[in-house]
Amino acid sequence: MVSACRLWRTRQASRKQSRRVCVSRRPHSGDPTVFIEKYLVKPRHIEFQVLADQSGNQVHLFDRECSIQRRHQKLVEEAPCPPIMTDELRERMAESALKVTKATGYYNAGTVEFLYADGGDYYFMEMNTRLQVEHTVTEMVTGIDLVRQQLAIAAGEDIPFEQDDVKLNGHAIECRINAEDPLNNFQADPPGKIVRYRSPGGPGIRVDSGIHMGYSIPPMYDSMISKLCGWGGVREQNPSSACEGRYLSMSFLGYRPLCRFITPS
Repeated sequence: MVSACRLWRTRQASRKQSRRVCVSRRPHSGDPTVFIEKYLVKPRHIEFQVLADQSGNQVHLFDRECSIQRRHQKLVEEAPCPPIMTDELRERMAESALKVTKATGYYNAGTVEFLYADGGDYYFMEMNTRLQVEHTVTEMVTGIDLVRQQLAIAAGEDIPFEQDDVKLNGHAIECRINAEDPLNNFQADPPGKIVRYRSPGGPGIRVDSGIHMGYSIPPMYDSMISKLCGWGGVREQNPSSACEGRYLSMSFLGYRPLCRFITPS
């Protein structure tokens, strides 16, 4: 089946282009049906962490900002979402997220993802029915062990706290360390060997990784080899400096950590 995407910025253009798309599809599929959806200019990817148990209790653990991506894969995540998130917007989006879990009868840890557009409108994208890579930043700003809660809910236990007990404390940033070369179209081939490595550490720093000096990066799996997370009282004081590329003394044969090329905004 042949599919084609067209961007229409005016109603007049949509009428003209839709006929072209219908004509181009018919010889290949015999079906001229065209699906139309709203186009969002520079949207933000905002998601809410939720927990729901088998007794019908549910809570959200606030929001995460995941808009820095390449090839639709997240690279940097923050909690809570800066700087557009207001108390009123957070309340509306959190309510929408919990409506999804209630309507589906879902229980366990999950993430409800939205696209946020300028002007305050947001649109449901998907729900991930699992813990995500970036759950760490939520743990850092709420103090809640999401892995433990997920296992407890799966074992039939109720959530041991209520929504009012969940508080935001500080700001956390996670930077995914990928074995890719951003100056070469993010290529990750051939595999490389870590020839020098010193892991970051100190107050507010968390590193999730299985790599070490001399480790050979296999080509068969996802390119992410480590997660660098940092917590600070406010966003500007986050000690990770993940976006500034301070993954100390880390170098590969053939790779450069992407975080060296991303600056905070």
